[in-house]
Amino acid sequence: MSFTFTHGIIGWMIGAKLGKTKEYKILGLMAGMLPDLDGLLIFINYPLHQFLHRLLFHSIFYAAAITLLWMLIMKKKTNPFIGGTIIFSSFMAHILLDMISTSKGIALFAPLSFDLFWYPIIHFWYWPEVIICLFFILFMLKNNAPREN
Repeated sequence: MSFTFTHGIIGWMIGAKLGKTKEYKILGLMAGMLPDLDGLLIFINYPLHQFLHRLLFHSIFYAAAITLLWMLIMKKKTNPFIGGTIIFSSFMAHILLDMISTSKGIALFAPLSFDLFWYPIIHFWYWPEVIICLFFILFMLKNNAPREN
């Protein structure tokens, strides 16, 4: 089980590497957290949240649909390819991290198939979060350090 914040950090790093502007970093942050949008159901209907979480929003098809929608909306305002790549990469990084850190599985091909896929290679849930957060801090320090001329 990974924290939504960790997914956002990974998305931020993807946006920083591919887009290099503040807007693309924020886009990566939001796209990295987007699959957990179904988590809001926990406040409305907890049993429904338990049933739906990691089913519809953790799908390759949902990632592609969100990416294409963003590219169509933003095609006249910005480079749709860079933004689309950031969204899809951040989204898939979220899904892959959940696949290796959950025992419940991900419906990777929903709505075509609700078979669950998981590869729980991370048995202790919190150490990856610490490593990812430390990596993020080092990444940001390296990329935001003042440059000598």
